[in-house]
Amino acid sequence: MIRTALGVIACSLLLWMSAHPTAAQDAAFDHQALDDVLSTYVDAEGMVDYAGLARDRERTLQPYLDALAEADAEALSDDAAFAFWINAYNALTLDLIARHYPVDDIFATHEENPFKQPVGTVAGHTLSLDELEHDFIDARFDDPRFHFAIVCAAMSCPPLRAEAYTSQRLDAQLQDQAARFIRRHEDNQIAGRDDAIVLSTVFDWFNDDFGGTAAGVQRYLAGFFDGDTKHRLQQAAFSVSFADYDWTLNDQAKVARR
Repeated sequence: MIRTALGVIACSLLLWMSAHPTAAQDAAFDHQALDDVLSTYVDAEGMVDYAGLARDRERTLQPYLDALAEADAEALSDDAAFAFWINAYNALTLDLIARHYPVDDIFATHEENPFKQPVGTVAGHTLSLDELEHDFIDARFDDPRFHFAIVCAAMSCPPLRAEAYTSQRLDAQLQDQAARFIRRHEDNQIAGRDDAIVLSTVFDWFNDDFGGTAAGVQRYLAGFFDGDTKHRLQQAAFSVSFADYDWTLNDQAKVARR
């Protein structure tokens, strides 16, 4: 009788596991190595100690890249896969800069467009940053907040988090990234404006992900504000222009020299 009851419980558990990705399944890929890199070389403002990372990359970043190359991304739950591909993009960008450091910007790493050059292997695929972004993130996950999470090593990019993304905290991390970029980044000048707002070029390049029009972008932004600013954004009451994109490397050493 006890064996029968245990068998029923086991079968029920297996059925539940097939319908609900488990924490163990989400943890099938361990991002701790990247978390250690980010917490060591990225400061609270999202600036990177590329000199230190370049010096230590074989010991600190390379093991994570090796694990990325061999990973089975298809075995991950949706949130775990979303976090996996975002982390992969950021890790390969860091590695690209570290391998070529010192450089003034990401374009100095290649004679041709660096976003279209193979930068590494992820889950058995040799990919460029453009392929990572468009084919493995944007095409698979219906959440525009990833634009605030992947970082292209430039001052006008969203700030790089000093921690890896994880399935367990993904929604909170993405929401924090979105709010941080929209409300605090110098490329976005919104709160307290009279008739016109200035937005990051991110909202121009990817406007289809944020409503498709200037009015749609404003309605998206309204969710991150309160009071009169929120109301006016909901009404699409502002004229919109876009800031020039600053491709200067998000390098701690450059900030220290200013």
